[in-house]
Amino acid sequence: MRFKYELSDDLSGDEGAGCIIMKSEILPAAYWKNCSMEFRTTNGQSFTVSLISKPTYLQLFPRYTIKARVYGSNLPRKDILLGFDILHSLKRISWHPKGLKHKNHLLP
Repeated sequence: MRFKYELSDDLSGDEGAGCIIMKSEILPAAYWKNCSMEFRTTNGQSFTVSLISKPTYLQLFPRYTIKARVYGSNLPRKDILLGFDILHSLKRISWHPKGLKHKNHLLP
């Protein structure tokens, strides 16, 4: 099944967020169900998420895929937001000044 977005150029990490939030339009409507979760941003603003996905596979690097439930939201200027807690829990990923690295692949 092909999704609307296959490569995201707009990726961001947020301190303390132990979850993954993505634009709800990236996955088909059949992947989402209703939920209610409130988040607070680092600048003190809050927003509510009303969708959660079925367990979904996300490819972060070539041949590196994680399975996770993601929250759906229309965050401005962001396609996907990976919490630092999630990023630190990933195995075989190293941190570099220019981004995350897996084998020879760099994610700025």
